Amino acid sequence: MKKIIVLLTMLMVSIVCFGQENQQTDSYRPKFKMYQTENIYILLKLDTRTGQVWQVQYKMRDVVACTVQIYNDYNYSGIIREDDGFDGRFELYPTKNVYTFILLDTYSGETYQVQWNIDPEKRFISKL
Repeated sequence: MKKIIVLLTMLMVSIVCFGQENQQTDSYRPKFKMYQTENIYILLKLDTRTGQVWQVQYKMRDVVACTVQIYNDYNYSGIIREDDGFDGRFELYPTKNVYTFILLDTYSGETYQVQWNIDPEKRFISKL
């Protein structure tokens, strides 16, 4: 009888510990994420809380390293204010156009076109 109680206790502790470990992993959402583009020197950095996007270019031989913000039509700090967001709220999705990504607000469902480019005049974020 004692063996059965000890065995059941160990089984319950294992189930509870596994469940908590799984829950912690599932709830983690990073504030920033990096996305590859088709250009080997360019990545996009996303603030998943506000929807702010930067074009990141790393150094390679004659290519200059830099990070520049891609501005939107609404404000210069992101789609929404920092206080209104939460980590993981925004996500980027590539399209077949190498310069265009779709920014999804996973909370409201609103979508935005994110256009990156070497030419600063051709970079923008615009609501769809």
